Amino acid sequence: MQTLRRSQRGVTLMEMMAVVAVLGILSAIAIPNFISLIHNHRLRQSSIVLLSTLRKEHSRALSLSREIQVSMNADDYTYSVKKLEFTFYDPMKLAAGIIPAADDYLFMEPEQVISSGSFRSGGLEDVVFNPSGTTLSLTFSPSGMVSDTAAITLSNRYLSYQIQVYKGGQIQMFRN
Repeated sequence: MQTLRRSQRGVTLMEMMAVVAVLGILSAIAIPNFISLIHNHRLRQSSIVLLSTLRKEHSRALSLSREIQVSMNADDYTYSVKKLEFTFYDPMKLAAGIIPAADDYLFMEPEQVISSGSFRSGGLEDVVFNPSGTTLSLTFSPSGMVSDTAAITLSNRYLSYQIQVYKGGQIQMFRN
């Protein structure tokens, strides 16, 4: 039988156990950080979905010259977008000071739901609207103004984002 030199031998059981122990310690440190990273990414994704929806509907109100209403629900993390009813009266009668009757219009378009969706993700744990409540409705006017100022806070146990809607139509997101 041939004897092997030290450099040709395999690893010992003790060396293998030491490597497994070091890997176990490193994974015990890394896994909680990785989980919080995933939750924070999903929270940011939810915030960006809501932010982009609000900005898109603000732009839609400007481009269509129509009132657009965005309604959000904190209980089921959903939103819906409506194009509000539009009635066009004869401008000549209005200019002459004649108040038109309810059925005396040139054109009328009824209220119409444009889209709806969810801003729920795995990392989102709480949504708070200011003014307080479980629902929030914002109406964007054709001039770009917003019916009310609002703050929407989306949070989990690690992080929170706040979407601020100003009366002039500006919409910004801040990390808290």
